[in-house]
Amino acid sequence: MLPIHLKTMDTMEEASSKAMVDTGATGDFIDQDFIRNAKLPTHKLSQPIPVYNVNGTPNEAGSIHEVVDMIMTYGGHSEQILLTDSAGLKNTIPRLTFAPAPSR
Repeated sequence: MLPIHLKTMDTMEEASSKAMVDTGATGDFIDQDFIRNAKLPTHKLSQPIPVYNVNGTPNEAGSIHEVVDMIMTYGGHSEQILLTDSAGLKNTIPRLTFAPAPSR
């Protein structure tokens, strides 16, 4: 788990969390409970994005309907990300653009 700090791009709301990291993920996901508890503003998509499991079957959590536009900071690095809601995932799973250096 990686400690991260999040700040929304529009309202500058802030939240901190620990995130699971998947450098092979195709998107950045956030749990709907985390969105609600941190009072993060979301933006509805004009068209839902279907979510598929690794084996190609539709994910039981359903499609992505909302996003949160944020700046994520971790280990001295910041980047803008669009976090998508996912009822089937817990907390956040950011897809890093680079792998953080191993801690010693």
